[in-house]
Amino acid sequence: MRAYNNGGVIHYKFNILEPFHEIRHFVTGRIGGFSNDPFSSMNIGFGTDDNSDTVLKNRKTFCESLGIPLDWFIFPQQTHSANIAIVNHTNIGSGAFIREDAIADTDALITNCKNICIVVQVADCVPILLLDSKNSVIAAVHAGWKGSLNGILGLTIKKMIETFNTEPVNIIAAIGPSIGPCCYEIGEELKKMFIENNSKNSEFFIKYSNHEHLDLWKANKNQLLQSGVNGNNIEIAEICTKCHHNKFFSSRANNGITGRFAAGIMLQ
Repeated sequence: MRAYNNGGVIHYKFNILEPFHEIRHFVTGRIGGFSNDPFSSMNIGFGTDDNSDTVLKNRKTFCESLGIPLDWFIFPQQTHSANIAIVNHTNIGSGAFIREDAIADTDALITNCKNICIVVQVADCVPILLLDSKNSVIAAVHAGWKGSLNGILGLTIKKMIETFNTEPVNIIAAIGPSIGPCCYEIGEELKKMFIENNSKNSEFFIKYSNHEHLDLWKANKNQLLQSGVNGNNIEIAEICTKCHHNKFFSSRANNGITGRFAAGIMLQ
């Protein structure tokens, strides 16, 4: 990933997606907005205790820095589900200005329409952007431990195949900043759930100082590979949000009270 500064507003781009001029994409940072601690400063999440007017001001400021109108954005109302929505111009603006009209109970968005910016919000969970480079189809996926356990990324690719005739070999995938295996300490019960789901999931766990840690990056890369995505077409940012909570919001670093950053992608 590379950082960009547009008038003091920081955002990031994936190296693997930058050569594709048919898309715009970004990962927001936490610098350049108007929110106060513990949401400082570019909090774009309505689902926090931050002032909603300030969040909207942050969103508008970020969009101005990108040159993409906020009313082109579509946000899902994320519930840590494995639910996926295909969106088009009838959905444009959903969740952009108020939380209540976001795409309900959804954690992944897919579209083949131009000038629609699909977005997911995170603060330790894994944001993933997908591009079918042949058929011009894009997806934005939110995968926390529940989504990763329930295979939301693989299900998203399956939906792209069924709906848009996507061939996985044409998918470019970018796994964004999230809590890393260095910091994601979990309990035995969660490990048991993953292994009961699939015994091969044991490879996603690492022992640090005699404590179990979960590698969500590896878990989601595995879903990509199992879905037929070429390993050379996958970029993992490998940026732990807890370690780098000065750049990205992290729920664990801030004891559950923090803002949200976003990953978005748009066909142009």
